[in-house]
Amino acid sequence: MTRGAGAKVLGGFVVGTGAKIGSNAVVVKAVPAGATVVGIPGRIVEEPKDEKQAERFAAYAVVAEHDDPHAKAIQTLVEHSRELEQTIANLKERLVRLERIEAVEEDKNIRAVK
Repeated sequence: MTRGAGAKVLGGFVVGTGAKIGSNAVVVKAVPAGATVVGIPGRIVEEPKDEKQAERFAAYAVVAEHDDPHAKAIQTLVEHSRELEQTIANLKERLVRLERIEAVEEDKNIRAVK
């Protein structure tokens, strides 16, 4: 097991041979051999596909090849938020245009009555 600075393994469970634990990770359940664990609570972000990959380790788990499901979920939420903000901006713009048209129509009706 390779463990980054500040990492904690809490509990009586097995951490498999060649497992890598990122800095400041808090591991609270068993880790399979060769897996990489990061976060609080620790979560498996990668299980090695081959021996060469198993040898590589980034203590802070910040490498391009890691597919962190939480990071992906957050990114999806950020993108969705941007889409919602754009939709709201478009609706506000339409509402302003409709209010202008309504004001012009109302003005025409007032002139017609006079």
